[in-house]
Amino acid sequence: MLKGLPIYMVLIAVGSLGITFGMTRNLPLTMQWILLISGTVLNIISLIGLFIFLARQDSNKKIR
Repeated sequence: MLKGLPIYMVLIAVGSLGITFGMTRNLPLTMQWILLISGTVLNIISLIGLFIFLARQDSNKKIR
């Protein structure tokens, strides 16, 4: 049914945790920027993938 959904949800959670750690932990400035940028990119990619996945699932239901 929704076989790939947990993967996208885990990626969103990891991206959000990366952003949170980058903002709240006392890390070197370079590490903060790496966490912020990678977390943002990961969230954007996983949200686009989730949108495409759910749109495909919806179109498959309409066909049946």
